[in-house]
Amino acid sequence: EAYVQTVPPNTGPVFGFGVENVHRGGKAWTLVEGDIHPQAERSAQNSVNRAIWNTTRENIGIYLEGMVVRLFGEKGDRVVLYMDDFIVEGDVPDAAEYARVVDRRWEPVRKQVEEKLDEWATALAEIGDALNKVTPAAADRAGFETVSANLAAARKTLVAVRTQGYIRKDDHGPMEDTIATLRFAARNLTADRNDLLEGPGGRTRCYVVKPTSSTMILPDTEPVPGELSTALTVTAARGEYEPVSFVLRPESDLADLRLKATALTHQNTQATIPVGAVDIKAVKCWYQAEGAWVNKKRTGPGRVLIPELLLNDDGLVKVDTTEKRNYLKLRFAEGDRYIGVEDIGREGEDVHPAGNKVAWPIAKLPIRDADTLQPLAITAGANKQFWVTIHVPSDVPAGVYDGRIELHTADGTLGALTLSLTVLPFDLSAPGTFYDPAEPFAVNAYYNGRLTRRPEHRAVICSDLKNEGQLRQDLVNFYAHGILPTVNQMPDDTELLSRYLEIFNEAGFAGKPVYFTSDDAGFSTGSPTGAAELAALSEKVKKVMAVARQHGVPEVYVYGLDEATDERQKAQRAAWQVVHEAGAKVWVAASAGTFENMGDLLDVCNLGS
Repeated sequence: EAYVQTVPPNTGPVFGFGVENVHRGGKAWTLVEGDIHPQAERSAQNSVNRAIWNTTRENIGIYLEGMVVRLFGEKGDRVVLYMDDFIVEGDVPDAAEYARVVDRRWEPVRKQVEEKLDEWATALAEIGDALNKVTPAAADRAGFETVSANLAAARKTLVAVRTQGYIRKDDHGPMEDTIATLRFAARNLTADRNDLLEGPGGRTRCYVVKPTSSTMILPDTEPVPGELSTALTVTAARGEYEPVSFVLRPESDLADLRLKATALTHQNTQATIPVGAVDIKAVKCWYQAEGAWVNKKRTGPGRVLIPELLLNDDGLVKVDTTEKRNYLKLRFAEGDRYIGVEDIGREGEDVHPAGNKVAWPIAKLPIRDADTLQPLAITAGANKQFWVTIHVPSDVPAGVYDGRIELHTADGTLGALTLSLTVLPFDLSAPGTFYDPAEPFAVNAYYNGRLTRRPEHRAVICSDLKNEGQLRQDLVNFYAHGILPTVNQMPDDTELLSRYLEIFNEAGFAGKPVYFTSDDAGFSTGSPTGAAELAALSEKVKKVMAVARQHGVPEVYVYGLDEATDERQKAQRAAWQVVHEAGAKVWVAASAGTFENMGDLLDVCNLGS
């Protein structure tokens, strides 16, 4: 293995080359060789993509730091390794000249780093000045000590980053989020607020927060990354789904809390947007096993509490924060009962194998959310986030619409949040690429749902196997979020594929291309080279194309070998050519070398970081 280091330094740039193993007992000499340069370039590009903020490949230096021979064995093994002629071939630059080249490459980024660090320093100083004006009474109510500690930690991070001379992406995002949160906290602590919710049981603080954010809002998050306010504002075009979110934190326990939206009324006309266009859901925090992804980083190990579910029935999931366990409500005819998520399958439920997944019979695992938001409880001092989605009708006049979200408890009325929607005076055009708006653009998501002929698979809960109702709900949800899901329906069963495409069109995707995936039920080009195999692939593509045309599908994309490299990548050329000749196109998640080796045959590239 070669150990390549970048300037600025990045972690984990070790890579292997040559043969993978010299087997136990081998007595013959084995030559292990490889070209270090291409892999070293990938290490440098990885620094740009994943590690070092605001850089291009031209800004990154790179050098070979060492070589590693890695030995694997079992306890008690004795290894005798003979190594001869250890040679690294290449030009060795003059150290001083290399340092000058690296410094020259880095200079444009250095200026931007200094500007960003100065910007952060100014922001933290302003926040500190604001906190110095906080009265003791306000400090007691709003976690002044926590805010001050977070500010001190941010200043310490800033010093460390300035010392190292570059900004890691792992530092940039969290620092931006921290500054935004502290700014909210400073305003919330220093402002004279008269718009808090007041009820018979006491006061409830309301924070308007970003619906999507890299800062998690947990029950004990302090400070809350939002503005202390009861005014919700939304701007959207006709036909759009637009979210807004808020957090409630009561000073005393709230029981039987009910939230109810009103219709939205135009300020200057009699036009209204019906209450059904305003959807309110509770944000549920629950545990993810073995860590969770937060702000481009995986936290863990162990179970991590994360805000992930949007529920109408907040009680559908119960969370034990002491044991770090999730419990699901099962809705049996004789009454509801809870089961631990990790206990599913331990009580004798029948499980149907479904490829590399399992399918749980709905009769044994009846999990169902309520149709509308149900009453819920909030513990004193805990944060509870709510997510509001407004679907703007396609035929309403532009202008400002006003409404309310009313809050009631078992003790009486808690108050209301105002909801102001500005409908823009234009309609959005179809999305296009940034380099040419005339070229279509789509947001894709890998989706494995598919129809099945097996009766026992039509009444199950499974990530893959769906009955028609489940499939329709999934596709409608994708459409509402502007996402074009991939298709994982088996192409061999053309009748079932035809039914899938009917539902696909009815959900809103009529006239959209179809992107197949290569999961166990999908459609992959593979890498056949024999005449018979290529002929079979051609016939398969033609059958799929015939079904697609019946449903008005303009383009069909067959998936290549996922993230293939080197010879495995090149081995697909004959298959991709056949796919094109049969009338379809090719797309795939790319790896290094895809453009050079396959670019002339690749129609859509799924290019990751």
